[in-house]
Amino acid sequence: MQKIPLSNSPNHTFSATLSVNGRNVAFEFFLSYNEVGEYWTLRVKNPSTGVVILDSIPLLTDEYPDANFLSQYDYLKIGNAYIVRAAPADTDFPDNTNLGTLFLLVWGDNAEYYEADSIAEAVAIIESLEDEGRPYGIVTVQGPQGLAGVSIKGEEGDQGNQG
Repeated sequence: MQKIPLSNSPNHTFSATLSVNGRNVAFEFFLSYNEVGEYWTLRVKNPSTGVVILDSIPLLTDEYPDANFLSQYDYLKIGNAYIVRAAPADTDFPDNTNLGTLFLLVWGDNAEYYEADSIAEAVAIIESLEDEGRPYGIVTVQGPQGLAGVSIKGEEGDQGNQG
């Protein structure tokens, strides 16, 4: 899983190259905040062609297995994506003040075996590495359904946390 840095600036466009299903994929993202509905939406484009891949996807949290807001688009093979609450909060979804801080966007491979606890664990590991100022690569969740391990590829080699 990879954490995508977000800003809570409305109408924000940014690009990122993500490792998805074993290959690097470039995306252009557009975040928009709906003031009336009080929720964020995401547009995903192919930056080289300008073709919109997905549009107006609401960034909401949920419980496994519904937490993956790209699940209905699995056929596109652009990965899985989750909005994860990084700490206890009074709200269940990001608002115009806490996207990118309290609520994080994590993106990973198309896979059927991600568990909500594994996503939370992956986010915690990423945040601890960032707090220590250590570089990191891809966080992967591997294993059969119900059993997962989190591996982080960084400067000092693989550091596993089996769960």
